[in-house]
Formats: sequence, structure tokens, C-alpha cells
Amino acid sequence: MRASKAFKGVYSFVTLLLLAIVAIFIWLNHTPDYRSSDILQNSYQINDRLWLYTTRSDSGGATVPTLYRYFLSGKLRGNSEAQAEQLRQQMPFLVGDGTISSITEEDDNRVKIVYSGHVLSLERTTSYSFEGKTVTLSLSYQIN
Repeated sequence: MRASKAFKGVYSFVTLLLLAIVAIFIWLNHTPDYRSSDILQNSYQINDRLWLYTTRSDSGGATVPTLYRYFLSGKLRGNSEAQAEQLRQQMPFLVGDGTISSITEEDDNRVKIVYSGHVLSLERTTSYSFEGKTVTLSLSYQIN
């Protein structure tokens, strides 16, 4: 009788401990969607098949600078909210608090970007869909 009662107590304790560990793991690994508050700042047509889109996030408050995320894509449909939602599904090629002063397509699938400001992240390549095909661009930067 005692062994059965002790076993139930140990079993309950271990079960609650594992449940607490799983809950803590989920809580620690939950990453909030920082891009959910991004709004479309600007869109700029580079050529007939390539557009530059910029989103702005100033949800960080007084101690966090305004962040800009830059995307290269085909023309996005819809209003600015719909376009911002489509951009949330893509990866930005550049994130920072500065501005792009020049962007040119040098030759097929190579784009040169002139940027001024602090860089948080940048990519050397980016991909987008145009007329049902995936286009991969090689990016080069001049950062001031």
C-alpha cells in the first residue's frame, strides 16, 4: 500500500516537473513577430520587372531607433497594407536605420546599392518571383 502511494506521489511530481519544463521552454523560445507593426514606407520602380520596397518600424520606443527593412521584389498588388503584409512573408536584403541613396541594376541579376547609415543585417543575394519564375540577384554595396 505504501509503495503504491509513494509511486503515485513520485509520478505526479515528475509529471508536473516535466510540464513546467515544457512550459518554460515554450515561453523562452517564443519569438514575437517584430515585423507585425511594419508599415510600407516607400516603393520605387527600378526597371520593368524589379521594385524596391521599404518598410518602417518605429515600435521600439524612445530608446530604439527607427528601423527600415529593404526588399527587392516584383510589383506587389493591393493597397499599402496588403503590400506590407506580402513583404512580411519575404526576407529583407538590408535592415538598418539609414537610407538607400542609389540603387541600380548593373547587368543581368546584379544590383549595386549605395547606403548611408548603420547596418543591422545585409544579404549578398536575394530572390523574388517574377512571372512565375524565381529570380536570384547578386547584391553589391557601397556603405557610407
